[in-house]
Amino acid sequence: SGVEMDVFEHLAEAGAEEFDHAIHWNGYGAAHRVWSHHGTLASLDDGEFHVFAVAWTPDGYTFTVDGDSVEASDVPVSTALEYVILSSLVPRAFPPGGFGSYETSQATFDVDYVRVYPYIGKQ
Repeated sequence: SGVEMDVFEHLAEAGAEEFDHAIHWNGYGAAHRVWSHHGTLASLDDGEFHVFAVAWTPDGYTFTVDGDSVEASDVPVSTALEYVILSSLVPRAFPPGGFGSYETSQATFDVDYVRVYPYIGKQ
């Protein structure tokens, strides 16, 4: 009854301007299913913050990046209680010299804010 909603992913093989949205369901074994959207945003690495969002309603999911939207199609709508995770996962391959210590690493992941609003139905 639940799904994994990836509002923003920047995969290891992605270019600086590329991102993905994804919905995963049916677990992570042989029955795993996924919907994904690969997007580009020329200013993604401009050093400014960008607004990534998902509207999750009983009718489906709408992903938005800086005001531009895409609908997730043919995916189950979660009826489970969900929770937010902000994560920076280890890439598929480590740099030859590693990432360095916490104090010296150049790998960063900045989040300005997270807001969660309850769905209150159609107005």
